[in-house]
Parts: sequence; structure tokens; C-alpha cells
Amino acid sequence: MRTFFLAIVLAVALSAESRIPGEDKHTGSIDRIDQTRCQICNCAEVTILLKTDAGRMWVKLGPRSYLEQRDFALFRGDIVEVTGIRYKEKGKWILLANEIRKGGDTLILRGKHGRPEWMDKHSHTCPVCGN
Repeated sequence: MRTFFLAIVLAVALSAESRIPGEDKHTGSIDRIDQTRCQICNCAEVTILLKTDAGRMWVKLGPRSYLEQRDFALFRGDIVEVTGIRYKEKGKWILLANEIRKGGDTLILRGKHGRPEWMDKHSHTCPVCGN
């Protein structure tokens, strides 16, 4: 019986995608694109409202300059796949994006361990906006 149980656990582990525990993946169309400016670091952060089969959700991407430097343009109506970690902010669920895919293009934002890819340039993360 123990061998059977271990075989089931191994099969499930091998069939799971190589994502970190708690990471969510959502596909949908961009319903809205917002930019907010941090009062501390003055960075413009891009957030999208993603319309999925399960409903709408806000997705925090990162600094506008990071997306622009990588020629990763987003428009209302674009179909994207976003992978990230969900958390609650002011009573609403937000997805903090680790990666976004559009067509054949992929942009790594925070990577598998949540470390912002733009940190090497800035050497810090703003405690308010995360940029």
C-alpha cells in the first residue's frame, strides 16, 4: 500500500508544472491598463485589469520603464497569460505578476522567486509600490 501511495504522489509531482507553490496562472484579455505613480520613488507602475473566464482581476506588472525598455507593448483587448502570486490589498485580490506572455513573447518580471528583474538597475525596491 505504501508503494502505491508513493507512486501516486510521484506521478502527481511529475505531472505538475514547474511553478512555485501558490503561484497562479491566468489567461484573458486586457480590459483596462492603469498607471499609478508612487509618491515615494515617483516610478510609474503598470497595472492591468484582466478579464478571464472566472471574472476580472487586477494584475500588477511593474515599472512602465521596464516594459518600454524591452519593447513589451500592451493594449486593451490583448490576450495575455500571466503567472504570479495572489495577495489581498485593501480587501481586493491582486495578482503580482512574475511573468507575462503575449503571443510568442514572454517577459519575466519577477522570476520564480519574486525578485524584481529591474532591481539590478535600481539596487532597491520601493517599500510602497514594490518597484
